[in-house]
Amino acid sequence: MKNINENNNSNGNANENYLVNYINTYKNYNNNKKNEEEKPNEKLLIYTVTYNIHGNMPGENEIQLLFPKRENFDKFDIFVINTQECLRSIAASYFVTSKEPWVNSLCNFFGDKYTNIINSNLGALHLSIFVKKEKVMNFHDLRTGEIKTGFLNIMANKGAVSASTKYFNKNILFISCHLDAGHNNQIERNKSLNRIGTLLRTTSNKESTNKLKSLKTTLTLKQIENNNDNNSNNNNNDNKKLIKTNSLFFKSNEEEEDKKSEELNKQNDKETNKHKEKENNEEIKIENNDVNNDENNYEKENINKNNDFLDLNGDNESASLIEVNNNGQNDVEEKSTDDYDFVIMSGDFNYRLDIKKDEAYDYMEKNDPEILWEKDQFTPDIKEKNNYREGIIKFMPTYKYKDFSNEFDYSRIPGWTDRILYKSKEYYDIMLCEYSSIPEINISDHKPVYAVFKIDCKYEKYHKKHYLNREKECNII
Repeated sequence: MKNINENNNSNGNANENYLVNYINTYKNYNNNKKNEEEKPNEKLLIYTVTYNIHGNMPGENEIQLLFPKRENFDKFDIFVINTQECLRSIAASYFVTSKEPWVNSLCNFFGDKYTNIINSNLGALHLSIFVKKEKVMNFHDLRTGEIKTGFLNIMANKGAVSASTKYFNKNILFISCHLDAGHNNQIERNKSLNRIGTLLRTTSNKESTNKLKSLKTTLTLKQIENNNDNNSNNNNNDNKKLIKTNSLFFKSNEEEEDKKSEELNKQNDKETNKHKEKENNEEIKIENNDVNNDENNYEKENINKNNDFLDLNGDNESASLIEVNNNGQNDVEEKSTDDYDFVIMSGDFNYRLDIKKDEAYDYMEKNDPEILWEKDQFTPDIKEKNNYREGIIKFMPTYKYKDFSNEFDYSRIPGWTDRILYKSKEYYDIMLCEYSSIPEINISDHKPVYAVFKIDCKYEKYHKKHYLNREKECNII
């Protein structure tokens, strides 16, 4: 009897130890999974390019030159392509607005690793965003907008288009603009820049949202299939190990051994399933509370920070306007660019060198961007007034060139008309890694300009640090 009791106690202890180990392993797995969801790979590498293509359609060679070399291509998470006078002139774009041939060319170039999540269009202006497919599950709330700054602010010959998205809970806004032309229209350009910065109307883009949902569903189904295959293989291996382990605690023949092992496995499965169900219910309650608390805190924080935009009586031009659709979602939003976590604004700003036409040749012959920059109309105080930053300009002016050449056309005063600006709520959360022009492309009277950014999208509740020696992170291209 003593030996039998000892065997039964051994059996009971083995069963209990197995359950404890299983439960602990399961809890650790779920805790790790939850931490991965709440603490994502936060940094995104963004490549943005702006180009006034003068009504032309870039060919394959020009498209390749617009982007990084193929060996560096896959490092980027987001590509933002801003074009002005896209495919046709401003006048012709009043009658034909479609940019489909241009978008199709971009889709063919990016291939299967990237997907076009959203496009925004106004007259001859166009903005297109491509993201890496492995990151697409974290993007949501796709919105587009437009602002007309032409005659009486009703004409679309000048203005801006925008596209915004959320990456986890961070709002990212991209703007493509085309401001007033002419050397002497500096005041109008300043007004337009201020209007775009303080009054931005965006609406939920249903077409892009539905495409994104469809893509997410497809990717999720593939992931589930892969996980099921892996789990099936793992379960077979675990069952073999379990039977082998249990057999150490029973001294009987093979048939009894198999029978008892099966009973033990069934018992373990029941206990484990009960525990899983309990754990899942608790986790769902906790996660829902966390999400609701985070969203409420986030909204309260934004409301407190931006009381100036809650004046709905019309006294403030930049009053926040939110219309709610039937589903309870914010369908129309009108707010300042300062309300976003990250803003990257690109385009043809049309600022020139503040010199006389007959001085232009002598200045350009010096071939020194630093000397020319002192004559730039787009002074730092104009940018600072709208809370924008810009990188140091180390390239020659991007306008005006003779068609299909690299020679300046002195019928217009040259200037850095093509620029890329940026800002963020937290100063150190965005880093400019590279800023330059692409002089090799000559299908327009402008030269393209590109910039590389690294942004920190750390989950709100974990975001509490600044980064040192950040320049070392940006040896990209």
